[in-house]
Amino acid sequence: MSDCFGAGGGDGIITFDRLASRWVIARRAFPSNNNYFYCVAVSNTDDLKSSTLSWHTYEFSLDPILGTNSRGDVYWPDWPRFGSWRDAYYVSFDLQDVDNQYLNIGVVACALDRNNMLNGATARPMQCFSNPSPIPLNGTLYLAHSLIPADVDSTTAPPAGRHEYFLSIQNPPADGKTLTSTKLNLWNFHVNWSTPTLSTFVKSQLTVTSYEPGCYDLLQTSNTFCVNEPSSKTTSNYVDSVGDRLMPPGLPQFRHLRIIPDQPDGAGGNRDESANGNSLVRTSRHRQPDAVSKRHGQQRHHALSLYAQHRPGQSRQCGGGIQRVEQQRSSWHPRRILEPAQQNRAH
Repeated sequence: MSDCFGAGGGDGIITFDRLASRWVIARRAFPSNNNYFYCVAVSNTDDLKSSTLSWHTYEFSLDPILGTNSRGDVYWPDWPRFGSWRDAYYVSFDLQDVDNQYLNIGVVACALDRNNMLNGATARPMQCFSNPSPIPLNGTLYLAHSLIPADVDSTTAPPAGRHEYFLSIQNPPADGKTLTSTKLNLWNFHVNWSTPTLSTFVKSQLTVTSYEPGCYDLLQTSNTFCVNEPSSKTTSNYVDSVGDRLMPPGLPQFRHLRIIPDQPDGAGGNRDESANGNSLVRTSRHRQPDAVSKRHGQQRHHALSLYAQHRPGQSRQCGGGIQRVEQQRSSWHPRRILEPAQQNRAH
């Protein structure tokens, strides 16, 4: 992994592949100008204290899939997010224009050859899709960025052939007047390792109760720095809320669920702005209708639990006004954040 060392990378993750009982470490690497890699190490055991512990290591060149702007500079692969699935490891990247104030102009999603990587064999080439496609030379503001891939949250695998899911919010249209959105973007990635031309990446949208992204400013829609620190009044420096996206450790989670009785989507927990303008979290539930079987009046779901939350608890106070921060989050019990072997992310 000669291209995976040194500074200039970041956005590393340490995660646990529950289906294979293996540890996975991944990070972006930037060894030189216009030269990007995604580096992955997979353990040969789940016991990090084992005397036989070793790592299968891989580096994937990103330059061919990121596209370039009109100046010939490769788009910056920002905010990589990683998910384990039955048929692949999946990763997403935001595409940012380094010559236009790192404007988000699109996304890329890739499937990595999980089977061979678990066995220490040569990984087949990544299968990747972009949106927009093709990637433009002069990109404009992209409102559906920061995709989060679903991650299997149990030792029970998704059904064979079940495609991977990605989720993002749809930011307001940046028209100078609209503060809210009613859409989430759900992406379906089907990978075919035998015949890559049959792989697909399809976007659809879910309609939800109106929400306002955190720190949303009609005049500076990409400026999400607004969380107060004790020194903010004197320094005018604020913490980045990253309010224009869903936030890990909130991941779309695949679980086998039995729900008794069946409840309407979004039941419970939906709230609006509090009286003092503080940020609130909304709960909702979304299910895959093609995987429901009825038995004795009960329903069993292979469900995608859409779980995300903004970074805790600050109201926004920028430009003299306080605005609410609303994000989507699942209704499943939050104790899973504290379970062992959960994903730990460095931002």
